[in-house]
Amino acid sequence: MIRFICAAIFVTLTVIISTPILLLLWVFGLAAPHARDLAARQIVRFFFWGIIKISGVDITYIGLDRIPKKRGVVYISNHQSMFDIIAVYNKFPGITGYLAKKELSKIPLFGLWMQFVHCIFVDRGNHDKAAESLRLGAEELNTGISCYVFPEGTRNKGEEDELLPFKGGAFKIAEHARCPIVPIAITGTRDIFERHFPRLKPGPITIEFCDPIDTTNVESGQFRAVSDKCVQILTEAIKRNKGE
Repeated sequence: MIRFICAAIFVTLTVIISTPILLLLWVFGLAAPHARDLAARQIVRFFFWGIIKISGVDITYIGLDRIPKKRGVVYISNHQSMFDIIAVYNKFPGITGYLAKKELSKIPLFGLWMQFVHCIFVDRGNHDKAAESLRLGAEELNTGISCYVFPEGTRNKGEEDELLPFKGGAFKIAEHARCPIVPIAITGTRDIFERHFPRLKPGPITIEFCDPIDTTNVESGQFRAVSDKCVQILTEAIKRNKGE
């Protein structure tokens, strides 16, 4: 319980301190948007680092050398905890946004931070607008900015290796951009928070960056097969890292 209280205090102080910083970044970004985005990324990384330290978790990262460094990629992973984003984000080598529902962009402060790290906001209730958001997101990938997607669409409350059906957004972005897809297998995050709420319980987390999947020559009608391949890769990695 003490860790949860400390984390809550840290989050509150960060929000208070970040408000004037956010304003400065917005003004600075009028002249130097890329520098603003790099600064925003470092601030978000510091925030997540603080949460990790307060939580006392032990994170093992596997396959960091597999991440392509020369262009933007689509990261996809299983999703069981709010801690997933915190545990993974600091290991992305470049600016990386998230595929998120548009409602998050309207949250004061939070939505602006998400814009600065290039999150892609999707209107799930409007197919045409959603498709346009995915197309624009793909254009950003071609400038070196990456995108992280939870293709299950929501947190999975079942077993870690029993993934929910994948939605197509991540694969549509990869299809537009013809960029690599990097599957990320996450185990242990649910044991840190959700199973002990409101306590934060220290424990081991394993995050494996699997081999990238090249989509350069995948035909447009074959991305469902790529999705199925990602499910297989993630399921096998999760079972392997759980010791099964």
